[in-house]
Amino acid sequence: MIKRLIKRVVVTGVGSPTGTAVATAFKRHGWLVVGVDHAFRPAHVHQFYFISPVHHPGWVDELLLLVRRERSTLVVPTRREEFLPLARRQREFPRAGASLYLPAPDTVEDVLDARLVSHRLRRAGLVAEEPWNERRREDRTGRLFEAALCRDVGAPQAALGCAVFELFDNGDAPVRAERRKDEAAVEAVAVQAAEALGVTGPATVHIRRDADGGLSVVEMTLSPCVHGPLANEVLESLVQLWERDQPA
Repeated sequence: MIKRLIKRVVVTGVGSPTGTAVATAFKRHGWLVVGVDHAFRPAHVHQFYFISPVHHPGWVDELLLLVRRERSTLVVPTRREEFLPLARRQREFPRAGASLYLPAPDTVEDVLDARLVSHRLRRAGLVAEEPWNERRREDRTGRLFEAALCRDVGAPQAALGCAVFELFDNGDAPVRAERRKDEAAVEAVAVQAAEALGVTGPATVHIRRDADGGLSVVEMTLSPCVHGPLANEVLESLVQLWERDQPA
């Protein structure tokens, strides 16, 4: 008898643009979406819970309790400040019945340190912009891309899924993201950046192409998307990891 997998995902920070994009994508793919946030009640999830802000000492415990109560089988964090406290206790989530895909806590700390990221990427042979020497927005030139990926260190391929969007910032308007399917070089740089930092699971890399065609890494986050939607390739790769880890 084939066991029926329970597609019930908890998405944190559903009041943010990233949380909205993640929740919407999972809902569109037939998952029951349980949203959590500390200040905003959205309309794009099946169920919603208010929980404490992430800096509250009981935040992870509240999330674990909710996972058990809702019989959720996957947790997808979306906010930068959530990654480290979750990574430090991610082994507790499988015991509660849910998969959570974050790198080891030390790696998460590294990714959150922009100076260290720049240094590590340069040591790996990549070009990285200096976060401590920010130029004014109007002085920046070139095309900006958002490369979202999902990486599994145990897989023979470096990335299970990757998608590239070009970003257009009109100042006051929200950043517009347009899908680009012919940017193999941008994808390669994103995967190399994830490898250099030891990042597994979902991640998003912002990459700039200058007038001469050179590519430089602007920043990296462990969110599955930022300005663009949650790409099907990334969602399907995340689900592939989840399916592999489900008990027989």
